[in-house]
Amino acid sequence: MTMHLKIPAIWSAFASVAIGAAIWQAHVAVHTTQPIEGVQPISPKRTRNLTTHSKPSSTPYESYKMHCGMGITREEIGWILDDFKAAQIDSTGQAVTRDACLALRKSQQRWYHDALVEALSLDRVQSGQTMQRLNQNLAQAASIFIESLNRSQHPLSAEETCIDTFETETIREFISADHWMFDSTMPAQPWDLCTLTPEQERITWMHWYQTKSAPNSLLSEPNSINTLSVRCLAPASLMPANMIFPFLTNQIFKEASNPLETLSDESASELIAQICVLHPAQLKILLLLKPAMAPQIGDALQMWMP
Repeated sequence: MTMHLKIPAIWSAFASVAIGAAIWQAHVAVHTTQPIEGVQPISPKRTRNLTTHSKPSSTPYESYKMHCGMGITREEIGWILDDFKAAQIDSTGQAVTRDACLALRKSQQRWYHDALVEALSLDRVQSGQTMQRLNQNLAQAASIFIESLNRSQHPLSAEETCIDTFETETIREFISADHWMFDSTMPAQPWDLCTLTPEQERITWMHWYQTKSAPNSLLSEPNSINTLSVRCLAPASLMPANMIFPFLTNQIFKEASNPLETLSDESASELIAQICVLHPAQLKILLLLKPAMAPQIGDALQMWMP
């Protein structure tokens, strides 16, 4: 065997080093870098699968269900990975200054917006509402972020190089999509960002959350494998995608060992076979929440020769 999938521990170590570098340089640059004017998210350099606002041929839910049943091809997976890399959100290692952290957060929100438009068939009005609300969230988060960094600064002697724990957490939370997407102080669930139609609401966890808030509710979290219509065979490694766009019963996942933990050539084909079951927007959410999976999926894609 000539190649193996990267073990999660390796990528965790890489991510830790990258975050450490980001935090250190943000600490150094915070007084020398001017705040960014405005917070309009930049548009990623999308090369394929461009989102349009043309009228769908079916209802949003029917379209979503159809694409869940169809899944995605190896070629489409490659396109999405290319777009993810082009959007410069495939690694937090680039966030080496305060401005870089802000730019990364902007790109993450644009990627999230585009995934929502694609999965929910948002029209132009809804798309505009979504972007406006995300901009508002970003403006609020950026203000808190910069204020927190400035407040945490303190004189350092020549020998002192440690970063304050509070400052480390501030940066991590700001550039981690798996934090800001679920921050209750700045709601970013689909129904929080725009007015959805009943059909579009069916593609979200909106009614689940409403039911869960009822007295004596015993519902489990959306990432539970047995929740609602989620397939019991859905791999745990893919469940983050289900946090925004629910897996449907017509998404048949092949039962297999966790391909991210095995060291065999078969693990590559297993991972790609599982990814192929996803709706394109589900894969985009998976990458956004778990960016370390991008190189793992890319390696598996190159290894698997059907």
